[in-house]
Amino acid sequence: MSEDARNVVIELIEKKYGTLMRKIAHEILSDWQFTEDVTQEVLWKLISQHQDRAELPPDELKGYLCAAVKNTAVNMARRNERLQEREEGWLNQRPLTMDAVDMEAFRDRYGFGPEVEDILAGLDNTDRDILGLMYGQGFSRRETAEIVGLSEEAVKKRLQRAKSKMKAAVEKEGERGNG
Repeated sequence: MSEDARNVVIELIEKKYGTLMRKIAHEILSDWQFTEDVTQEVLWKLISQHQDRAELPPDELKGYLCAAVKNTAVNMARRNERLQEREEGWLNQRPLTMDAVDMEAFRDRYGFGPEVEDILAGLDNTDRDILGLMYGQGFSRRETAEIVGLSEEAVKKRLQRAKSKMKAAVEKEGERGNG
């Protein structure tokens, strides 16, 4: 199906069943933005993955759309509920940032002095948080990623860069002390 034909089909379905689709989704989600997301997702799946259903007789198409909207809205509501529970769990915990890391315990554990604290202070807040959470608090990369709101890959890259910056700063400090 060409893109123009796809757009025409979407417009026709939207015109005929859009109000009904939105009503069903809104009864489940009670949020107009999510309702629009569900409607668009169902239309997109219909056109991109289930084109044969777009050619169903009107009553069957209406039934398919109602079921698809209901299922998509229920899935979205469940997903949002799980996310909200997870966010509430994190919010109820003591905020975990570099400020929450006991620097003396951190220093004792790894055997560094105040100069390293100065180097840490020169890092970006997020990089310090990542270092503190992973090395000071013992969180995994996945847990750290959830806490700081980044992907695991982003945490990995930021950790590598922070360690490189720290190494360069320590080497520079060593050169100053020897020179």
